[in-house]
Amino acid sequence: MKHVIFVDEYNSSIQNGIGTFRDQLLPRLGTSSGIKTTLISLNSMESDVKRRKTLFGNELRIPMVNSGNWRGIGGLICPVRRTYIPDRDWNVFILNHSPCSNFIKSLRESFPKSKIIFVIHDQGWCAPLLGSVSLLKDILLKKIIPKGFSREVISHVVESYKEEVEIYSNVDYIVCISRSTFKIVAEVYGINEAKLRLIPNGLDADGLSLENKLAIRKSLGIMSHEKLIIFSGRPARYKGIEPMLIAFERLQNTIPDIRLVICGSLDGFGKFSRLLEPIASRVTFTGLLSQEKLAEWYKASDVGLLPSYSEQFGYSAFEMIKYGLPIVVSDGNGLRDLFTDGVNALVAQIGNVIDSSGFVKSLTQSLETVLTMSPLQLRGIQDEARELLTYYSTENMVQKYLQVIREK
Repeated sequence: MKHVIFVDEYNSSIQNGIGTFRDQLLPRLGTSSGIKTTLISLNSMESDVKRRKTLFGNELRIPMVNSGNWRGIGGLICPVRRTYIPDRDWNVFILNHSPCSNFIKSLRESFPKSKIIFVIHDQGWCAPLLGSVSLLKDILLKKIIPKGFSREVISHVVESYKEEVEIYSNVDYIVCISRSTFKIVAEVYGINEAKLRLIPNGLDADGLSLENKLAIRKSLGIMSHEKLIIFSGRPARYKGIEPMLIAFERLQNTIPDIRLVICGSLDGFGKFSRLLEPIASRVTFTGLLSQEKLAEWYKASDVGLLPSYSEQFGYSAFEMIKYGLPIVVSDGNGLRDLFTDGVNALVAQIGNVIDSSGFVKSLTQSLETVLTMSPLQLRGIQDEARELLTYYSTENMVQKYLQVIREK
């Protein structure tokens, strides 16, 4: 028997791909032979530690302490967990949140017999360097300070690198979601490949019901003749917000009746107000949505858009494919491992991350192409994209995690 303990941060997982990953992985692990599962929810809404049964095992809810900074008080939290979870050599902890080197040290001290798997959902350099591996190598390997980046940004990248090296050095296994990250961790971070495992995320594509698009649009207040481009994500620069908004402004001058639907948290869009002003009448903000409501918007849309400079996997792109949308993506770090231009997506070339003009042009062209494709052309791309759902399935992901979990 193996006991898998999934360490989660309650609040942030509501809004990011870790929550989707958790909800895809744990139910399948919990029903696998010889596996017992426990979900540890840090920063929960409880006022005291609570233990409850779930459909897949147990959940240990730990209330918010230290103003939510659980990473800095592992020495307090980990001994508390020992009162609920004894240290055994069949324990396997799965951690997903970074930075957390101090927490991992405390976990090691409290659970010396247990194994620790760390899953890389993001790295500290990706956002500030807009996913540019060449800039990362310049900074870390060549000791060059690239033009256009402040010393504060460079310092952040270097400190993140040191933190991540410490994390990777103190765990038993490191799961890389993309081939790009696997290569970076081995070549730039210098981590022995024997410790690395390549396990892409998976998405359950079952349960898709074909509903009348016009009826869904009517219920959402969307005109039947409009062409809907949908984006789902946070208003962070590395998500490609600026190129997306500029490309959409250009596009509305050549293609009538288009609308951009932006799904997700609204906090942070104020800094893009200058770019939003000229397209305001053609943009719909939905705010954070439940999975059921988000699915309605996907079904009502015509094109899915993921212009991120860096994504380890990009659950939103796979959800868009699941609901039948052709997608436009960037060739950003991680995404380039998944999508091929003109085959299973339209892929916009980022080029120079410091000067986004080339990216904007490519993104505009890709969106214009997909919006003017014939039904036959669209069907070919959609069919190829759906093949990805077979390979990047939850079942394939779970089987690979089970291999790591059951390793001696």
